[in-house]
Amino acid sequence: MRYAVADSFSGERLYLEMIRCGAFDAVNMDLNPGDAHGAQTVWPAARAAGLGTIAREVFFKGELFRIGAAAGIADKAALARLGVKWAALHRPDCMIIGVDDADQLRANVAAAQAGALDDADYDLLARLRAAPAFLQYMEAKRREFLQLPPESD
Repeated sequence: MRYAVADSFSGERLYLEMIRCGAFDAVNMDLNPGDAHGAQTVWPAARAAGLGTIAREVFFKGELFRIGAAAGIADKAALARLGVKWAALHRPDCMIIGVDDADQLRANVAAAQAGALDDADYDLLARLRAAPAFLQYMEAKRREFLQLPPESD
């Protein structure tokens, strides 16, 4: 085996244990505007331990586009650019991004290389963050990552 990557859906505690054990070369975790909890604790710990960082789910497993549509945002290409640019700001060593064709791949690479978010990106992000579906997604991911019990209704 050439590389071992710490990857889990079991939350912060397990990621930090995997980093501490010293058996991994990189950390693979969700990184997007609705699920960035690991960027606060796990990524700094991984970097301090000399591990690589791999961003996945920059499109929230497609939820970015569903949430965008619910918020009245029809421009899927703009949403995709936002997801990639936002993740790139956290300086991952690698991003795992699914594409349907070469044009999407080129657009994602250009977005990753674009640098800072611009005014249009911030406007789009504000519209997303105001959407009830985004707030629900973000809270569910926070609870999952921190292994908190589900909220009671």
